[in-house]
Amino acid sequence: MAGRIQQKSGMMMISTILLMILITAGCVGFGDEKFKDMPAPTECQKTVALEGNVTINETYNNSTLCTNAEGAFTLQLNENSRTGYQWQLTASNGLLVVDEGVSWYDETGLPTRMPGIKGIHEWKIFVKESGAQKIKAILQRPERVTGSESVFSLNVIVK
Repeated sequence: MAGRIQQKSGMMMISTILLMILITAGCVGFGDEKFKDMPAPTECQKTVALEGNVTINETYNNSTLCTNAEGAFTLQLNENSRTGYQWQLTASNGLLVVDEGVSWYDETGLPTRMPGIKGIHEWKIFVKESGAQKIKAILQRPERVTGSESVFSLNVIVK
């Protein structure tokens, strides 16, 4: 009988240690790997008031935007369906992203409903939380990842 009590106490001790390790690992934040290669924002290259219709495009790549107000902005990135490459966008939890799709243009530059030579992929991004937020988009073929794809990254600091 004494052996069973010691065995149960030992199992209880091991279970408690494992639970503490799991809780500690969760608090340290081993999870969010998608932004690990993006540098931490240091200073604002541009301050933007998120009022009205603010559009951000590829000229903001690798920059830090600062804003004093919560709001929304539109991100537009060029895309070409004929090459098979598409933007895959991720954002930190403080941003809500709504994919608006792609607007296509024909050879003459006129809008068309059919995928054309040129397209502009558009996302509406709502700022939900203050602090440092990040956006990362990779231009890739869905079926093939080489590691040399074009990357768009943007830091958004909401004060």
